[in-house]
Amino acid sequence: MTNNSTDRRKFLKMMALMSASVVTKPLAKTMTGVTKDTPHVILLISDAWSAKHVGMYGYPRDTMPNLAKFADKAIVYTNHYANSNFTVPGTASILTGMDPWNHRSFSLGSLIKQEFADRQIFNLLSPSYKTVGFAQNCYADQFLGQFENNINTHIPFGTYNLNNEVVYDEKIFNKDPYVAFSSFEDNLFNRVDGIDSSLFLGTVKKTIDFHQRDLADQAYKEGYLDSYPSSVEFFRLSDMVDGLIAQLDDLKEPSFVYFHFFTPHWPYEPYQKFFDKFAADDFKLLWKPVHPLLKNPRTEKKTIQARLLYDSFLASWDFELERFFKYFNTSGLNQKSYLFMTSDHGEMFERGKTGHREKILYEPVIRVPLIVSTPTSTSRVNINDLTTNTDLLPTIANLTSTQIPSWSDGLVLPGLGGIGQKDRSIFILDAEHNSSRQALTEFSFSMHKENYKLIKYQYPFYNEMEFYDLAADPEELSDLYTKKPNKATEMEIEMKSKIEEINSPYKRK
Repeated sequence: MTNNSTDRRKFLKMMALMSASVVTKPLAKTMTGVTKDTPHVILLISDAWSAKHVGMYGYPRDTMPNLAKFADKAIVYTNHYANSNFTVPGTASILTGMDPWNHRSFSLGSLIKQEFADRQIFNLLSPSYKTVGFAQNCYADQFLGQFENNINTHIPFGTYNLNNEVVYDEKIFNKDPYVAFSSFEDNLFNRVDGIDSSLFLGTVKKTIDFHQRDLADQAYKEGYLDSYPSSVEFFRLSDMVDGLIAQLDDLKEPSFVYFHFFTPHWPYEPYQKFFDKFAADDFKLLWKPVHPLLKNPRTEKKTIQARLLYDSFLASWDFELERFFKYFNTSGLNQKSYLFMTSDHGEMFERGKTGHREKILYEPVIRVPLIVSTPTSTSRVNINDLTTNTDLLPTIANLTSTQIPSWSDGLVLPGLGGIGQKDRSIFILDAEHNSSRQALTEFSFSMHKENYKLIKYQYPFYNEMEFYDLAADPEELSDLYTKKPNKATEMEIEMKSKIEEINSPYKRK
């Protein structure tokens, strides 16, 4: 790296810390019930992180060896699930402890149902803990804006990026960042599907973005295979880890720290050395039939290429996380913190789909890692019970001697004060195309119980059910629903009852 690039890196770090300090507020309440020895709670989210692509969870490629080494002294949940298949409902369930049909944050850019906006982890812990929140995914950052009254330090969205081109994050919109986001980022400057509402501004904005990326690529490519990773802006994996360490190194009182990284979300931009590591291995993609719900299925060749990039990106992220793991252990933070590592949803490369957020609910897109380090962790403990991200909030409440709220849908995690329930049923919902104010009419709904899984797809032109025995068929290749085994019938009755329960408050009287 050149001296100029080193100077720029230092400058970016200084500006990042200055940016974070702008939104640091004094503690809103006097903290009670804690002492200087009270453990911190650190919740780290790696966006679009699938357990089905991690070696310690059985994946043939050793994508995250440093994570596996860290997990040797942690609790590892082997059957842990996100509550939906994309960021918005998945993150909302993490932060509220509520299932998607209760928080009603269904679609891209939507927020928690307003009357439930105080039912979230920052509000729960703020009387006793300093609260810190950061989300590199702009849709997750919207929740932090909604909860800002309960967050002592809301680190701005673009703090650790190489550029900060989002409009909604500007100070002039602070009175209503959600409206600003909807108006500018998803309208005038369209970030999702469709075209910009403005004939000229969106084009100009994208031209500037591309030019800035090109300049950064020329100056700082630093071993990446193609280009820098990007969320809305582009960033370096090393800067994200540096930012996390800087925040944790500055903790002076018991704190709850929430960091939501964009990595390993698409676009996958790995280091060259890790692409080379997997490019010539003997891993073979198990090709599965294209699902009927997919509009534009990927070819086998493109699916294989995308999977390779994702796996290499995971290895690149793991390489950078090693510095965090070392800091966490050598600084003594491991002896005075509860650390949770998980994801808002997974990622899939099969059945014609690469990525997530497209109605289907197979294991790669909903099964996510959960690794928990406690102040007393000395060896690896595997928990095989079914668990979900709604369990995080009640577990953290229990660990911090905070009353578990009645509105939480989750359970205290086994191994952290809870008791495993072998007959537990967990449900996962994608209702992106359903109104949050109406009963469920268009949705994908899955149910896990013991080793079995039932999926219901209900759409105008596709109304089908699938049933799998995950113990005998972990790749979900053999749909047993048409054979009507007793377990499928039993679970279908329970699922229909659950849907009736969900829809009951929204039925016309």
